[in-house]
Amino acid sequence: MIQVIATIYSLIAVLVAIHIPKRIMINQIYADLIQDYRSPEMGGAILAIFRFYVKDCKNNTAIIASKYKEKYNEQIMKPLKAGKPIDYANTLHFQRRLVFHFYWHMALFRYEQYFSRLSTKKLKLWFTPNEVKLLAILLHMVEPAEAVFEKANDDLKPPESKAPANQMIHLINKLYNEVKYWE
Repeated sequence: MIQVIATIYSLIAVLVAIHIPKRIMINQIYADLIQDYRSPEMGGAILAIFRFYVKDCKNNTAIIASKYKEKYNEQIMKPLKAGKPIDYANTLHFQRRLVFHFYWHMALFRYEQYFSRLSTKKLKLWFTPNEVKLLAILLHMVEPAEAVFEKANDDLKPPESKAPANQMIHLINKLYNEVKYWE
């Protein structure tokens, strides 16, 4: 009888020894994500994206792609052609990338981690209706943003496939489809 109790206590101790580091790791990754989100650069980028959507697109998702192309040409291509210096950090293209990569890291944390995964509870705490709107706007901006890079010569091939970019879009789309019903 004592051996059975000792075995049960040993199993409980092993489970606790595994669970505690796992919880610490999850909380640390989550804290790092929150710290990135609270940075002034991220706040400015999020405001710029919403301002673009409300002011330039007039809350119309159908024109996001064309307005994004116009903004890209205005902020980057025209100054480049004129030989003027560009503060890339203040361009909509850079701000979109910053926010997009943040949500990609969140999606990786949610779907690609097996040992330390973002729980549904924390995800539900995170996503407000405005976060869902932001994800939707970002997903509408993907196509024109990719077109910027497709202007390069088609003979130019990287050593690896194009999978990472497609994986990013796939994971963010998956995240959006999961959280859009929580509004």
